[in-house]
Amino acid sequence: MEVLQENVHFHLEAHLPGDRTDVVLLYLAVSGMILDDLTVPDLLAPYGGTELIGELTRRLLS
Repeated sequence: MEVLQENVHFHLEAHLPGDRTDVVLLYLAVSGMILDDLTVPDLLAPYGGTELIGELTRRLLS
C-alpha cells in the first residue's frame, strides 16, 4: 500500500493531470495487465501492451 500512496503523492505534488482516484485506477489497471502478462503472456499480445497503456492513460485523464 505504501507504493500506491507514494505514487498518489508524487502525482499530486507534480500537478499532473487527474486526481487521486485517477492514479489509483491507473495503478490497478496496469497492475492487472502486468499480472496477466506474467501468468498468461499471450492474452494481450494481439493488442500491444504499450498501446493499451497509452490508450488507458489517455482515456482516463481526458
